[in-house]
Amino acid sequence: MQFTIGARITFFDLGSFGTEWRNDVSLGSQYGVKSEYYRPFGTTLHWFVAPRVFASNTRAEYYSGGTLVADYRNRQAGGAFDVGYTFSRLSELRVGYDAAYQKFSPSTGAAPLDTLEGRVGITSLRYNFIQRDDPVVPRRGFDLCFRTQWYDANPGATSGFPVTELEMTVFKPVKKPFSVFFAANGGTTFTYHEAGVPPFSLGGNQNLVAYGTNEFLTDQYFLFKAGVHSSTSGIAAHNRGQALRDWRI
Repeated sequence: MQFTIGARITFFDLGSFGTEWRNDVSLGSQYGVKSEYYRPFGTTLHWFVAPRVFASNTRAEYYSGGTLVADYRNRQAGGAFDVGYTFSRLSELRVGYDAAYQKFSPSTGAAPLDTLEGRVGITSLRYNFIQRDDPVVPRRGFDLCFRTQWYDANPGATSGFPVTELEMTVFKPVKKPFSVFFAANGGTTFTYHEAGVPPFSLGGNQNLVAYGTNEFLTDQYFLFKAGVHSSTSGIAAHNRGQALRDWRI
C-alpha cells in the first residue's frame, strides 16, 4: 500500500505587490517540501526573481524488462535561483541554477544499481507557453514547454552532459462535450550516455499510464499521442509512443 497526501499554501503580495510565496508539502509513503518566493520587479513587473528550496524522499521503482525487481529511495535536498521574464499571463522565460545533494539507495529487492550519491548542479533555460482553456480537461488551446539544461554534476555521471526536451499539445473542440488533441514530445542527451540514472521516465505518468513509474528509463525518446476526450469524463482514446533508447534496469 502506498499513500501520500499533499497541499499547496500560497501567500500573495507578501513584501511587495505581485509577489507569491508558494509552499508545497506532501506526507505519507513519499514526502517532501518545496518553497518558492516569486518576486516581480521593474515598472511593468515583467522581470522577476524566484529563489526556492526543496527537500524530498520519494520511491523509485526499477524494472528488468516488464518485471519489477527493486525499490529504491530517492532522497534530495537543495536550492535554486531563477531570473525570468513574463511576456504575458500565458508565457514566461526562466534562466537559473539548481544545486542539491542527492542519494539513490535500495530499500527492497535485488539492487541492480549500487547506491548513487553526490552533488547535483544544473544550469537551465526554460520557456513555457500555456494557452489551454481548462487546467484539467481542456477543450481548446495550445501548450508548449521547452527546457535545455547543462548538468555539471550528477550522481553516477562520468562528466557533464546536456539535456533538452520539448513538449507540444494542441486541443481542438468538436461536438460538445468532446474535443480532440494531439501531442508531440521529445528529449535527448545528444551523444552523452554516461549520465547516471537516465533523465527521462515515460512510465507512471500522463504519457504512458499503463506502465509503472521508471519502467521506461531512457536518455532519448520521442512520443506522439492523439485522442478524444469528454469534458465530463476526460478519458483519452488513443496513446502511442516509442522510446529510441530503452533503458530498463
